[in-house]
Amino acid sequence: MNPFLAIIIANIIMGAASPIMKMGLEEIPPFILGFVRFASASILLAPFVISRWKPLIKKDWLILILAGICGVGLHIGLFFLGLQRTQSIVAPVIASSGPVILYAIAMLFLLEKFNLKKFYGMFIALGGVLLIVLAPIILNGTVVHHQQAIGNLLIFGATIFWVIHSFLIKKLSRTIGVLQISIVVFVTGALSFLPFTFGEMQSWTVEEVTVRGWFALLFGIFFISLGAYTLIHYALTKIAASDVGMFTYMDPVVALLIAWPLLGEKPDVFYFLGSLLVFGGIYLAEGRLHWHPFHKLVRSSTRPS
Repeated sequence: MNPFLAIIIANIIMGAASPIMKMGLEEIPPFILGFVRFASASILLAPFVISRWKPLIKKDWLILILAGICGVGLHIGLFFLGLQRTQSIVAPVIASSGPVILYAIAMLFLLEKFNLKKFYGMFIALGGVLLIVLAPIILNGTVVHHQQAIGNLLIFGATIFWVIHSFLIKKLSRTIGVLQISIVVFVTGALSFLPFTFGEMQSWTVEEVTVRGWFALLFGIFFISLGAYTLIHYALTKIAASDVGMFTYMDPVVALLIAWPLLGEKPDVFYFLGSLLVFGGIYLAEGRLHWHPFHKLVRSSTRPS
C-alpha cells in the first residue's frame, strides 16, 4: 500500500477517535476500555503474526516494550483520562503540536543544531497549546472548568508520549515487520492497563453499556487499534517520521465534524486562537503546514512498495 495513503486513512480514523472514544467513556471506565480494546486487537492479530514471527534480540525487545508503554499505556491512559474531563475537539489540536515536541526532544536530547526560526515557531505553537489548555480557567474558574484544564493538560502529556513512541518505532522499522511491531506494542499496552482495571470493576458492570458504548469499543478495536495503529506502524517503516506526522493536521477538522452533531461540542474563540497559534508556529518552524501534500502521494505511488 502507498504509505502516504495509509497515513491519510489513519488520520481520518484518528480524527474520529476522540469524539467516539469520549462517547464510549461515558459508559466504560478508561482502563477497562483500554485493556479490552488492545487485548482484543492482540488476539485478532496473533494468527497473522505467529507464522511470520522473527526472533528478536534483547535490545529490540526493550525498545518495543518501551514503545508499548509510551504509545499505548501512557499515551492512551492519559488520553482517556483527559477526554473524561474536557471536550473531544481540543484533543486533535493539542496533538497537532507533535512535530514541535519532536523538535524540542531532538534539540534537548539528540543535540540537534539550534535553529532560531524553529525555536520561535516552537514557542508560538506551544503558546497556542497553553492557551487551549488554560482556556477553561480563563473563561470561568469553577471546579468544572478546572477539570477541563486538567483534561487538556493530560492530553498534552499523552501527545508527548505518542511522539516518543513514534521515535522508538522508527528505530526498529527497517528490521522488524509491521505486524510484529504492532502485536508487541498492543500486548505491552494491554498489560500496562490490567492492574488498574481491578479497581474499576468494583464499581462497574457490563450491563451499563448501551449501543453507544459497544459501538465505541468496536470502533476502537477494529478501526483504531487494528486499523490506524497498524497503518501508522506500516508508514513508519516506509517514510520519514516527519512525513508521517504531517497529516495530523487533518484530525481537528474530522473531530469537529463528528463531535458537533454527536456530542454537541462547539468551538469557542480560544479554540480558534489556540489553533491559529499552533498551526502558525508550525508553519514558521517548518516553512510549511504539510496540510495536503498530494504531490508526495502521487510521487510515492510510482515507487515499489
